[in-house]
Amino acid sequence: MRALRDNPLAIAEATSGAPAISGVNPGTVQTASASATLTFTNLPTKDLIEFELISLKPATSGAVLQMQVSTNNGSSWVTNYSYAKRISEVSTGGVASSTQEGEYTGTKVDLSQTSGGVNNGSNNPLCGVVQLFSAGSTTLVKQLTWSCTHANNTSSGIAFVSGGGFVGVATSSQINAVKFYFSSGNITNGSIAMRSRRNTATN
Repeated sequence: MRALRDNPLAIAEATSGAPAISGVNPGTVQTASASATLTFTNLPTKDLIEFELISLKPATSGAVLQMQVSTNNGSSWVTNYSYAKRISEVSTGGVASSTQEGEYTGTKVDLSQTSGGVNNGSNNPLCGVVQLFSAGSTTLVKQLTWSCTHANNTSSGIAFVSGGGFVGVATSSQINAVKFYFSSGNITNGSIAMRSRRNTATN
């Protein structure tokens, strides 16, 4: 236990038994192996929950990475989201080729580029971060932001996607589960790490 307590690497990697530091709670990690979804339940009631998307590769090239949340710990999933998204794509030579912006409503959040989707080549999987705010609040709107990068399936470009919006649930409802999945096929490999930050104010 002392080794974990005094080991910054164990703390940074959220090793089981390592303590929190600077308000960041050690996280949990879901690792894909031909997985239909990566799902987190019993979310902490914190101001900020971060999901680190590490090298996610779809089984089906061209699939879109999507996200939904739940207020009943995964028994059902919220189908009302409103968000804005910006997509910039650069060629493999580093030259900007296109930029898209849009506002969306839907039954899930499309985290990656939808036109072309995510390429499932082995050397450029999807990586990024999703931030969920006020998930455990019973008085505040549930907001989210994200950014990710991945290879586009139908071009030689690399897409950078950033977005933000809110979840269409009552402010009195707490979000206690999140799932990530591709629009078609499984998640071949990769992982998602969840970390949370302690409340900074009563909400």
